Formats: sequence, C-alpha cells, structure tokens
Amino acid sequence: MKRACQLRYRALHAQDVALNHRKGSLRKSFGMSIEQYNDMFSTQAGRCAICGKHQSEMKSRIAVDHDHATGKVRQLLCTWCNARLATIENRAFHDKAEAYLARHASIKLAEAAN
Repeated sequence: MKRACQLRYRALHAQDVALNHRKGSLRKSFGMSIEQYNDMFSTQAGRCAICGKHQSEMKSRIAVDHDHATGKVRQLLCTWCNARLATIENRAFHDKAEAYLARHASIKLAEAAN
C-alpha cells in the first residue's frame, strides 16, 4: 500500500519531485543550490562556456563542470565539451591519445610516399 501511495504521489506531483531531485543532486554533487545553478545559467545565457552551444540545441541538460581535485565548480558545459575536458585533464590518457594519433599519422605519410 505504501508503495502505491508513493507512486500515485509522484505521478500527481512529477514536476515537484523532479525539481526536488535536481536540488538534492546539485547540493550533493557540487555543493550548490538550484538558485546558484540558475544564476550561472543566466550569466552564460544558457550556453556552453567552451563551444557556445545553447541549451535549446542540446538533448540533455547543460552540465556543471568542476575540478575533480578541489571540487570547485567552474562553469556550465555541454555534455560533449564536458566529456572531452575530462580526457584532457587526464594527462596519462592525453599523452597516450597523442602518441596513438602520431603513430597513425606517420603510417598515413609512409603510405602516401609509396
């Protein structure tokens, strides 16, 4: 019975439940309020701080970027830029990726010379 009541409540108050979940997620993950997020969103005019893509052009919500070492929130980024930034920050991966690309560039150059 309790589960049925919870499901009914969530169905009737879906927007409130989603907002409360969002608030909790922002607080837990980044130590920020929904108001702080909204202020950042407004300051950035709803755009990714790296590529400038607007939220309306994205399938998912613009992401909060933060420094994993310090936990400090930086700015809001689209999912694409946020994921790429994570690979750049991972220096070991970045070095291996550059070596991989260089290896394949030299193979292309050798094939073109033949």
